[in-house]
Amino acid sequence: MNKTEQDFLLNLACETILAGCNGESHPEIIDPPEELLETCGVFVTLHRHGNLRGCIGYIEGFKPLVNGVIDNALSCAFRDPRFMPLTDDEFEGLEVEISVLTPPVQGTLAEIELGKHGIILSQQGQRSVFLPQVAVEQNWTLETTMNQLALKAGLPENCWSNGEGIFLFESECFSTPFMENTLK
Repeated sequence: MNKTEQDFLLNLACETILAGCNGESHPEIIDPPEELLETCGVFVTLHRHGNLRGCIGYIEGFKPLVNGVIDNALSCAFRDPRFMPLTDDEFEGLEVEISVLTPPVQGTLAEIELGKHGIILSQQGQRSVFLPQVAVEQNWTLETTMNQLALKAGLPENCWSNGEGIFLFESECFSTPFMENTLK
């Protein structure tokens, strides 16, 4: 994805969040680059002063990327159950990050490269996911990462040690300070 496409998506996410804070509908999508109409998984993550402030996304694509960014920007800012809805007094220090995902493929423990691969753990009808950057940001080992995935899915620690239900993906991640993007 080139810089123009990244900037388009970041601007769309920021303008969507700003509109949501003002009680307005999301901005109209005018002439998006053709590549941004493809379907793929996408996450939008908010950090405020370096701390997680929201993260929601689609693991697999089922709608155009531009629409996924709008949906997930709104959900991340206003519907992440871990946080209260974002308010305009939180814009200072807010950073918007977008992760565009490759399709997940079945993988093995031996194939996992922390920082390169996002990991999905799917067992017993439960599923959890970490983006590639999570383990690195948390300074986790592979074992800790997998145990945290299990706990996040409501599964017992070490359930992953049999190697079942592991899926891997990669992502292209880019970000912008919210205030810089909305003051253009």
